[in-house]
Amino acid sequence: MKSILVDDEKLALEYLENQLIKTKQYEIIGKFTNPLDAKRIIDKHKVDVLFLDIEMPRINGIEFAEKLLEDNPELQIVFVTAYNEYAVQAFELNAVDYLLKPIKLERLHKTTARLNSEITEHTKEMHDKIQIHLCYEPKILEGNQEVPLKWRTYKAQQVFYYLIHCRNRIVAKEELIEILWPYFELEKANAQLYTTIYQVRRTLKSLINNIKIVNIGEGYKIELKNVALDIEIFERFIEKNEPMNENTISQYEKVIQLVDGDYLQGFDYTWIDYEQTRLRFLTISTKSKMIQWYRETSDIDSALKHAYDIYQRYPLEEEGYFELMKTFAVTKDSKAVKKYYNELKLMLEKELAVEPSFKIQHWYNDWIQNFNYTT
Repeated sequence: MKSILVDDEKLALEYLENQLIKTKQYEIIGKFTNPLDAKRIIDKHKVDVLFLDIEMPRINGIEFAEKLLEDNPELQIVFVTAYNEYAVQAFELNAVDYLLKPIKLERLHKTTARLNSEITEHTKEMHDKIQIHLCYEPKILEGNQEVPLKWRTYKAQQVFYYLIHCRNRIVAKEELIEILWPYFELEKANAQLYTTIYQVRRTLKSLINNIKIVNIGEGYKIELKNVALDIEIFERFIEKNEPMNENTISQYEKVIQLVDGDYLQGFDYTWIDYEQTRLRFLTISTKSKMIQWYRETSDIDSALKHAYDIYQRYPLEEEGYFELMKTFAVTKDSKAVKKYYNELKLMLEKELAVEPSFKIQHWYNDWIQNFNYTT
């Protein structure tokens, strides 16, 4: 493995070089006390591994590594530190590779095995279009296969989803700190941010041709290439406002399946509330139009399927109850109409201390009058 060593102490560099030579696994193409000298070599030549001291004068090793990875995403970095407590606290075991000074040969062999495994894994580039599912169970698919992503920390996973959430703009570092580490001192918060961004990039390394996090000024932006997002496909189709008919209903069925659950369902991030609500009402509105079309074409089974779905997924929303009432009215099932109206009344009274909306009350009163008249 072509390697570069960086440490501000010359004796530490010599010792590390000797230990690496003993493994017979490394080709050392440069060793530097100045990180910027190392960067110039890395930018011009193919380098597999960088051994980088964390604690150096006037530069933060993690921040420096993060900037290197932006332009050299395939580079493997092993952090070197003299502070065991700092290493464990900053990276948590196996979050990133690190070695403690003085570097023991036995420990170096383990790092070498891990590096060989990483380099082998990432030689396979992924050019195919991938899908990011943000609804129900968030996941990434290549074809029909889920791409396994092992997030080292909850914070790293949240940073990834937040950058996806804000994919059309630059996210300031201050913004990320305010969300993730609001009570940390600025210096400590910055260190945590650099470490977390490093972890995110490391996790996404096999998808580097599709998903890339770049530094822009004092912030980050996620760049997506050949990536399809479920919510974007859904919204683009809905924006077309295609007339619902026998030729387009199958398209509606296909896109509505993309939002078969809430946005980032199962996560308790405070910043998803607005988007969850917006997509929820867009989904309900679309399903209601489909239900109406199915009723008008006498496809009651399909109408009930979607009405029950709204009712079960969103028990605090009126629309599910109302669509069931209207559909059972078509089938002249008066018991079911009354059942769901009474359920709605009880739910609203218990949860919100309110009555059903005027629209629903007006519809129900008209239905009662017509029902009594016909019976």
